[in-house]
Amino acid sequence: MDEPALPDLPPPDFDDLVGELAKLSRNHLLFFRIEVGRRLSKAFYDHDPGRYRASQGVKGSSFRRFAADRAAELADIGLSDGLLRESLRAFFVVKDLPRELVTRLVYSHVVELTRVEDAETRSILARAAVENAWSGAALANAVLQVRAGRWPDGDPEQPGLQPVPPPEPEPGASRSPQTGRVVTRFERTPDDLDNLVGQWEQVPVDRLTSLQRTRVREALAPAKHRLTALEERLGAS
Repeated sequence: MDEPALPDLPPPDFDDLVGELAKLSRNHLLFFRIEVGRRLSKAFYDHDPGRYRASQGVKGSSFRRFAADRAAELADIGLSDGLLRESLRAFFVVKDLPRELVTRLVYSHVVELTRVEDAETRSILARAAVENAWSGAALANAVLQVRAGRWPDGDPEQPGLQPVPPPEPEPGASRSPQTGRVVTRFERTPDDLDNLVGQWEQVPVDRLTSLQRTRVREALAPAKHRLTALEERLGAS
């Protein structure tokens, strides 16, 4: 007995299909890292960013033991200690953003948003990145401006983030930074450093040229000196 012929299916919209596949390609890394962060967040911090921040200085924390004890197994699936921490921070960022906005971001956007402490400012930056089709580098520049004290402001003729420069001081007057803002930026510095160290851990140091080694050492030397001077000043006050 002959099988009944299947009805012809209408051809799909090629543009829509290609768009869906392109979106999947862009977002697969983002969703993988977010899911990694979500599971780590649940296992070690009960989805509480405050617990994560408080644990950063605790050498014997469960997360640190997990990352150290299972480092080889994690490396086999492409997850270094630095990437685990980056995934945690990425999850804490996106869990406060609207789902429809998250699906239009790429991972480089989320990495830059982890550098912004205020949730409302992160949301404004994320939406601006989507509406203006910013690259990761463009969002990084906007984040730097926000962290430097220039805040988002809407402009109906230019949708998205419009950094507003701080007011100019009166002629002849000196302008000192706001103490609270300086302290806040210092509090964020460990996260920035942790992200950089995580990237550095993935660099094959044995393949560095002599010039590259020299450049890194020359960059570290003044930083060490400045940190020591800052600590001495704190102790004297």
